Amino acid sequence: PFSASAFAMATLVAASASQGSNRPKFAVKSPLTQNCPSDYEERAWSFLLDALRATCERRALPGGSREAIARCVETVCRAGMAGGLFARLMREMQSQLDGSLPAPQPAEALRGLAAAWIRMCDAFADISELFFYLDRTFVLQSKLATHSLRACFIKQFRDHLLSQPATRSLAVDGSLKLLQDERAGRSSADGELLRPTLDLLRELGFYDADFEPKMLEQSAEFYRDEARRWRETLSLADYLSSCERRLGEEAQRAGEEGILEGRTLKPLLDVVRKELLGQHA
Repeated sequence: PFSASAFAMATLVAASASQGSNRPKFAVKSPLTQNCPSDYEERAWSFLLDALRATCERRALPGGSREAIARCVETVCRAGMAGGLFARLMREMQSQLDGSLPAPQPAEALRGLAAAWIRMCDAFADISELFFYLDRTFVLQSKLATHSLRACFIKQFRDHLLSQPATRSLAVDGSLKLLQDERAGRSSADGELLRPTLDLLRELGFYDADFEPKMLEQSAEFYRDEARRWRETLSLADYLSSCERRLGEEAQRAGEEGILEGRTLKPLLDVVRKELLGQHA
């Protein structure tokens, strides 16, 4: 195997993390002064590829410590190979995404999509730390629209969903159904998927354009039907009490610890008030 000693051309040490941050800082102790062997880039990539795949698959790192991997990344970058390393990293992460995201048809597809999102987000965080030197030098200083590895990974995920409308619709429609089930008090084995799926939509930029307009339309229809049922069965006092309860529930959904974006609060409450109170004042 490719040992860490093969990367002794540069010395990298892990410094203590700054207060309030878990990300390690790396300080370069000496400059790169030797020429790399002709097969150095390929051997280095083989070493890093094993670590990448283990990280994406949530397995223990094969051989070498996290520091050895970070040292390898730094040495490759300082040897003038950062561009090639970045391109290889992006290709491998695209391959990992292609293999992680489920087809939209099966009944378990939404669960698979949420699981893939959680797993890949964890991998994004770990890989950004392992490739910290590449992140803070080549990526940050490049002319890329995204100025961090994590932003590059998120863009890849977004582009993948843009190219797969059925999978994007799965996330939007699945979230709407889970939210509707929650409002109606219907228990669901998939109820815990609502938060991560909404997080996916928010992080990838599909919340505002794809989810929120449909959610507001769905909310109007839900409360319009509920108001009709209440008028037939409840006294005025009970009707008003039920309206107050529903407004409180929706306010919690878009509150600080809610599942919806805070900016959704006003338009959502406006819809609820209109359907429960405004139409029947």
